[in-house]
Amino acid sequence: MMKHTWTTRCAVGVALAGLTATATAASPALGASSGPAEIVDYTIKRGSYTPSNSDNYKSADARCPTGTVVLGGGGQISGAGGRVGLRVVNPHRESNGRYRVTVAAAEIPFGTAQNWQVRAYAVCGKKPAGYYLTGWKKSVTDRDRTFKTAAATCPGNRKPLGYGAKITGADGNASLRSMFVPAHLPRTVSVSGSEAATNARSRWSVSSQAVCADVSVGQREKNGDWSTVRSASVFCPADRRPLGAGVMLSATQQTLRNLLVRAVYPFTLFGGGGSAAQVSEDWNGTSGAWKVRAQVICVP
Repeated sequence: MMKHTWTTRCAVGVALAGLTATATAASPALGASSGPAEIVDYTIKRGSYTPSNSDNYKSADARCPTGTVVLGGGGQISGAGGRVGLRVVNPHRESNGRYRVTVAAAEIPFGTAQNWQVRAYAVCGKKPAGYYLTGWKKSVTDRDRTFKTAAATCPGNRKPLGYGAKITGADGNASLRSMFVPAHLPRTVSVSGSEAATNARSRWSVSSQAVCADVSVGQREKNGDWSTVRSASVFCPADRRPLGAGVMLSATQQTLRNLLVRAVYPFTLFGGGGSAAQVSEDWNGTSGAWKVRAQVICVP
């Protein structure tokens, strides 16, 4: 039996976040006249949902307007609770020079006949100073470890703006569990993944990527409170706007295998903004204790 249940407060908060993650930019702080320059042409692009059906693997895109670059983003699953988890959040440059975020999700072992869908979010703006997409930093690829981590570090005097994460191999038998900037490694994006509790011991790996810019851009990470329900959120300070959306889980490695990240995305709300994360137990549930926390990277 699943022991984590929605509360009315959380359900309303997540609904508001989802409804207001629009392509309109948050208003800049009144009277802001010093400090890092603001990101120009800032916008959050929310892609369309994929078709709603019971296909076992789906991917979706959110594209940045011409002349802008991807600064952050995320993804969201709707439907088939406890049966589907995120596997990919990929900010990248297309061959035609435009930028986008691609997300992918997959059903876990034994699948489901329920309909579900996924969509992507991309935070976009004019290229800031020192803009750089790192290559993918990959963990080992094997079938012997149930939990794996990978870390991508911004070079030189740069810090992350956004996160990239992906699982390769094992079909739906492995899923993302976290992506965030650790407090003790402020230039690094750390990503983790783990096998499902019923994994068929397939070979797989997890990879991390960082969207970087000079520290002069003024990017700053903010962590929300740990939550013992299925959702968590965190807001940027009033004079800042959200770029990257991250998620952290606190649980034993065995309990992590029964958890599924279903959403991690940036949003704007009433002139402010932040990020939201949603996690569920798989269809088997777990008696293990766990908590979820959202992280957001904010800029002027």
